[in-house]
Amino acid sequence: MKSFFHFITAHLLFLSQAKPSAHDQSYDRSASVFSPKGNIYQVNYARMAVGKSMTSVGVKCKDGIVFCGSKRKLKLKDPKFIEKIGKIDDHVVCVSSGLSADCNQLLRECRHRALEHHLQFQEHIPIQTFIQSLSDILQVYTQVGGVRPFGVSFIFGSYIKAKGFEMIQTDPSGVYGSFNVAVIGRDAEKVLSDMNSAFVEGKLDSVESALIE
Repeated sequence: MKSFFHFITAHLLFLSQAKPSAHDQSYDRSASVFSPKGNIYQVNYARMAVGKSMTSVGVKCKDGIVFCGSKRKLKLKDPKFIEKIGKIDDHVVCVSSGLSADCNQLLRECRHRALEHHLQFQEHIPIQTFIQSLSDILQVYTQVGGVRPFGVSFIFGSYIKAKGFEMIQTDPSGVYGSFNVAVIGRDAEKVLSDMNSAFVEGKLDSVESALIE
């Protein structure tokens, strides 16, 4: 119980969004400049873009992984073109929150990396391998002048027989971590708090019970 609350606290800090003071605003124009307080505000702005988008949830259960993504309803747009859940390979699926264009660009990179690995080694790419490649791209865009960080976060789910189910969440800074429950997007803290209660009560042990929740 105690370790789980430590996980929740770390997760909320992971999604924290620092706003610049008037004194620090001169440091928020570049992703390659630290403010005197040690912040990179362009990264925080990227997190804000994720925090304003529709909510996405991932839950790792004993018998599978459940993804849920809410979509913004637009009467004049075909809902088929609003993608929240994407397939990377036969064994990897993800859900995202943030800027759609950034999401599409990074998904193409992930699919290319997965295909490249399969052609070279004749096996599915381990999730840690392509997550590391993705995090390298995200991190580079936080320290190069003339570019901005990607305003998108992902929750990836994978299954390989030798390792079972794995679920990993990424951050615009390039940081990533493995979670049993992950929430990104609007109202993430509130939804995560609700999921915390369900997790502690054992209501998320199976895919069937997670879908009910």
